[in-house]
Amino acid sequence: MRKLSISLSFTLFNSLLPSISLFLLLPCTESKTSGGNITSEFCPITNCSEKGPTIRFPFRLNTQPNFCGHEGFELSCSNNNTILHLPSSSSDYYVQEISYRDSIITIRDVQETSCPIQSLLSFNITNSNFFFFPSWLGKTLVNCTETIDFFVTIGPVECLSGDKNFVYVRNSHTDIDVLGSACRTYKSFNVSTEFDLVKAIMRDSSTPRVVLGWNDFEYGCQGCEKSGDMCRYNITSNSTICLNQPRETELSVF
Repeated sequence: MRKLSISLSFTLFNSLLPSISLFLLLPCTESKTSGGNITSEFCPITNCSEKGPTIRFPFRLNTQPNFCGHEGFELSCSNNNTILHLPSSSSDYYVQEISYRDSIITIRDVQETSCPIQSLLSFNITNSNFFFFPSWLGKTLVNCTETIDFFVTIGPVECLSGDKNFVYVRNSHTDIDVLGSACRTYKSFNVSTEFDLVKAIMRDSSTPRVVLGWNDFEYGCQGCEKSGDMCRYNITSNSTICLNQPRETELSVF
């Protein structure tokens, strides 16, 4: 009788095994938690186009609730382009890339001008959550009252210079004192690549791309993204949470 009971239990387990396995492999969005469906706990990840940057915490689309992102990280969509508006700037910017792992965003002025590098002069990140991302691509515009000839400078930039002032571009880490008293600094910025900068100086039709960073420490995401996981805002707990990326799409038990 005992052998029959064991046999029936084993047969029942085998019959249920496919259903159990299927349940364990269901997408996370289909599973239930004590707070309800997991999709109701997180703001959806989105973008403005198939090739556009992914939009998620700390960013949000302006069509999403305020709690989906932090103040100052609002993005919008226009003709499949992702747009960032900076509070102190007179222009909107196309978002080219967002690296959540490195906390950097690459943007480009939506306005095309006959002097592309001019857009860097009106670029203003005051009162924003962003800063110029430190890198060897950091550049500075200098205005000189006479022509100079130093290997550390590029220029003069024709469309910014006049009869009595000459604008050059130099590496930010270079001491301006080597340029002499005739030059003064009036704008620092970061470009995406040297190629972007050269194109802007040569009056190419496209404005240069600028690299900005943000401090993810205050948003509770420090270390999460760098470890390869994903920082999300949990609506239920009213806090950020670090999610293992593979579990974001599939649950599996081994």
